[in-house]
Amino acid sequence: MYRAKNRSRTWGPLATVAAALTLAVSAVTPALASTVSPVNTTYDRPSITDAPGGGYYIAWAGTDANGKVNGAMVNSAGTINSDTKWTDTSSSTYPGTGTAIGFDYSLDVPLVAWTDLGGTVHVDLDLNSSSGLICDSTGFGSSVDTPYLTFAADGTMYLTTVSSGGVMHVTEVDNSTCVSEGKLGGLLTAGPSTTVGGNTTFDGPTLVDLSLSGTPNLWLIWAGTNSGHY
Repeated sequence: MYRAKNRSRTWGPLATVAAALTLAVSAVTPALASTVSPVNTTYDRPSITDAPGGGYYIAWAGTDANGKVNGAMVNSAGTINSDTKWTDTSSSTYPGTGTAIGFDYSLDVPLVAWTDLGGTVHVDLDLNSSSGLICDSTGFGSSVDTPYLTFAADGTMYLTTVSSGGVMHVTEVDNSTCVSEGKLGGLLTAGPSTTVGGNTTFDGPTLVDLSLSGTPNLWLIWAGTNSGHY
């Protein structure tokens, strides 16, 4: 078996309590987290990214049986803009995983990624409204952990996934026909992909770019498969 983590949403006698979505409201000094209002809940890791005009975009897997994908815009006080709240009613998330959201400054919209109940990775554009997602694209393989989206200094969007056995992959997300001549529709496509050799992960990794401009300075962080998961 790949790992001993509980991948079921049937939590047994000691029920796992769904956590209310929270976000930190200070980027300068550590601050207490603010509960997102109105309260929404998730069993798994939610995700957050800055909105260029202020506030944040968030995405999370719901506490329904299929873990449907949700998203919204929130202001710095943690209040959801009701006009931007959406639920993708046709979606599902792989048990034990959440969602990823990252703002693509080249397309000027956020992208959302997740793994469905069958293990297939989806990448979509977020319309920043109650209309939800478009360009549902599934050409990015499979993942047994929460994917991660990273917008790099050179304008490249990267998707980090984990295949069976804890093998990590970093793949470029390319716009094919999703946004063309001002029209929305079509697909996002997978660009060049790198398999991280010599290391495996126990849980979904994070890819960060420490460069603010010019050449990316990419770092990958993950929990190891040793007993302490260093």
